Amino acid sequence: MSERKRQGTQVTVTVPGGAPPGTVLAVPIRGGEDVLKVRVPDGCGAGSTLLLTKADGANQWALSVGMIVPVEDAEAEEEVSENVGNYTGVNGVDGADEEDMRSEEQRQKELEKEWLQQQQHAPQVGAQSPEKKAGERSKEPAPEEAIEQPIEPPSSAFTVRLETTATVAADNVGTIDIVVRPDWAPNGTRRFLELAAAGDFDDRAFYRAVPTCIVQFGLPPKRDLPAIPDDPATGVPFLLGAVAFAAVGENTRRSTIFICTGDMSHCLGRESWETPIGAVAESSLDVLVQVVPVKLPPHHRRTRPCQRQRMSFLVWLVAVAASGTQPQGGPQLCSLRPPLPRLTDEQTRRLERRAASAETSSSICQQADSWEFVEATAERIIWEGRLFNSNLDEEQVLRHATSTYEECPGALLLALLACAARAAAARSLALLDSWEDAFAAWNSLPWTKPLAWHNLQDPLVRPALYAAVSQTKVLRACLTRPEDICSKVVMIVMQHLEHAAGMSLTVSREAFSNLPGHSQLSQSLLVLTNYAHLLTASDLCSGARLLAHLFTARRLIDLVPGVGEQHVAEAQLLIEKLHTNGTLYGDFAGACNSLSRDLEVHRRWLRAEPASPRLPEVAPGMEELLLWERGLAPVFSESQKDLVLERIFGMIGTSSRFYVEVGTQSGEQCNTRYLRVRYGFHGIMLDDNFRNKHVNLKRRFITPSNVVQIFQENSVPQRFDLLSLDTDGYEWLLWLKLNEAGYAPRVVVLEYGENLPYTEDVIIRHTTFPVHRLCLSQLQRFPKVSGASITSLLKLGRAWGYHLVHLVACGTSDLIFIRDDAMGGRAFPAQNDAVALCRLSAYQCEASEIWCATQWPRAAPPSEDLRTTAELALAGNYKLQHSWPMERLREELC
Repeated sequence: MSERKRQGTQVTVTVPGGAPPGTVLAVPIRGGEDVLKVRVPDGCGAGSTLLLTKADGANQWALSVGMIVPVEDAEAEEEVSENVGNYTGVNGVDGADEEDMRSEEQRQKELEKEWLQQQQHAPQVGAQSPEKKAGERSKEPAPEEAIEQPIEPPSSAFTVRLETTATVAADNVGTIDIVVRPDWAPNGTRRFLELAAAGDFDDRAFYRAVPTCIVQFGLPPKRDLPAIPDDPATGVPFLLGAVAFAAVGENTRRSTIFICTGDMSHCLGRESWETPIGAVAESSLDVLVQVVPVKLPPHHRRTRPCQRQRMSFLVWLVAVAASGTQPQGGPQLCSLRPPLPRLTDEQTRRLERRAASAETSSSICQQADSWEFVEATAERIIWEGRLFNSNLDEEQVLRHATSTYEECPGALLLALLACAARAAAARSLALLDSWEDAFAAWNSLPWTKPLAWHNLQDPLVRPALYAAVSQTKVLRACLTRPEDICSKVVMIVMQHLEHAAGMSLTVSREAFSNLPGHSQLSQSLLVLTNYAHLLTASDLCSGARLLAHLFTARRLIDLVPGVGEQHVAEAQLLIEKLHTNGTLYGDFAGACNSLSRDLEVHRRWLRAEPASPRLPEVAPGMEELLLWERGLAPVFSESQKDLVLERIFGMIGTSSRFYVEVGTQSGEQCNTRYLRVRYGFHGIMLDDNFRNKHVNLKRRFITPSNVVQIFQENSVPQRFDLLSLDTDGYEWLLWLKLNEAGYAPRVVVLEYGENLPYTEDVIIRHTTFPVHRLCLSQLQRFPKVSGASITSLLKLGRAWGYHLVHLVACGTSDLIFIRDDAMGGRAFPAQNDAVALCRLSAYQCEASEIWCATQWPRAAPPSEDLRTTAELALAGNYKLQHSWPMERLREELC
């Protein structure tokens, strides 16, 4: 570059290598006191000269083109664009050795730093084409036009690189490449590129970081910029890595940027100013998730400051160059046509044989190639309420639809529903119809019920399918009648809370029975938290989303802490919005306050110090009043068992606070959750379908033949505090096997046979195939008789040194035993007296009808061959003596 006088001032600029047409150059003048910004005109390649001229007394510079060096070819330009940052040396320069490359790179970096430090105050210069005359002046822009009307960026994507540096060690932490998309948001990308080129983000830290939510930078601003107009809505969702401007209302975007560190499409994208301008490249996501905030100056501090840590990141501009990189995120639709059933005769015969074998509930999915897809999809549906992820995993399953159906029908059905959900998220009702029609076609095949819906041997498939169907229906409602679904959700949640017992979200205060439709409600609320962009921007739908976030946070805050806390953060944002609008009042406010209050109690338990709080002490002589208190409301268990157990351990004390619970389902409603959350109990939970590493819930199908082995594999101690068994029929036999192996828990909770005459000593013999699974898989109902009577379990417990101290006969049918040496000389009211305990249970539940049966169902006992007694069971005589066909077992027991 050179600067000289000739009836004014003229500056000659040589276009550097790696600056293709469209690149904005920063040109220092007057010894570096000022900087001009110039865009390289079309057709000007590296080595071309640009002439900047300003006549004496003039206020504006004119741009003309001197020597033109053509761009070699499109392919070479693309290569430069992909590999070269603005004014930085790169690998791959033809004919340059490593030393020359390093020298050039260092020189260019020093030049870049000098220019970027000065370009904050650069005046705007309009670029002219080579045909323009050198002395022709362009119109002087108004003060705001310098920002509002900058040079239009090309329609292709740009890449902006942020170099991140930790303030603790001043080390480079990594780069965050942002793919900027003018086709998504022309106004926003124009402003973002200008800010980056002008150095407005230099030496700026991330001042806000909400885990799995957003990180934010851009404050304090380096200059006072006018707001830019909102961009037209494009439907691009706020998925992981989405980049956008923060704003406070319509047409208020200025210079503050946020990046999504989780999927935020359920709460962003509904307002006119909420439009992504690009997305973080996939290769940079591992750096993005490391961001933590730093403290802002007092005049820029938020009312709710984020957690502050010592590490922060500084943002440096490296490149603003044309790029063909495709950004991550966006609603991807399934590219395949919805497959329809077309089966050959041989395939039909194989399916008939397989469906017939399903009478024994043989596992069919777990050996299939699609099982990994089933597991990942099912757990995402159940815990997060999402039928699909950012990848098109379901397409591999759908490409071979017929073979997938043969191997695992549930996998194919889940894949079809995932594509239907993608269509709904993209607001394509026609595609949604097509995928749902395909689902209906496969679901109506005669083999689907026994192989997918009624096969209990394959874990996760049934609960995942039920949840997926429910969520797809809600998605359709969100798409076609959003105001209606919002109204119904608010009404149903308020009714649900009105009938809930105490802090429980699962149990009704009326006879402590389970609240009807709880699981369906939970799935509906998960959809509302994930797909907010399908709802209207009304206060009604904002209120529905608030209830959905609070309710879901209350359900999951300890089961999946990261997901639960994300719902808490989003609920807080919605509460602020509704408070501002003045729409948080009346019964709706009462429901929100109820959920918020119980949620805060729940979170306080989780934060309790020490980790094992003391249980409430019970004074001698108060056992009868406390253990049988009327209306004792549960927290997480069915009926009132968790608070009864709290009082029992308050009386007898604890040893290790270790528990084992078999049959917990997802762990949302179980006997040990309250003790774990409130009092620091720990242990292992086992269930046929579910697993959750956060609470040590493992997926295992427990049988009398493997229960001891599973206990040994998980290092369960011989003596521990609590054993809870809920396996719908053979709890007595699991207890027997564990007792024979030397396991002696201090307290045992297990179900009794509610339809067996409770005063009779009767046990339904064990069959090689579990009776309750037979009845459920074939007839979709529980056995009419199963398990052991109260009297039989009482005799077994006494033989092993246990006292029966409590009975729950409303809502559930459970007995609670305490080991002799743990009683501490106490005598509990009506202990070991079945008749008196049933009466006390009726008193506690305030129920006119309890589950203490006095006669056989329909006054017709099963065959004597199916019955045994406690004495015979203790002697080992408890198995069915003869092999019965399935039809006879169903007739007798189901």
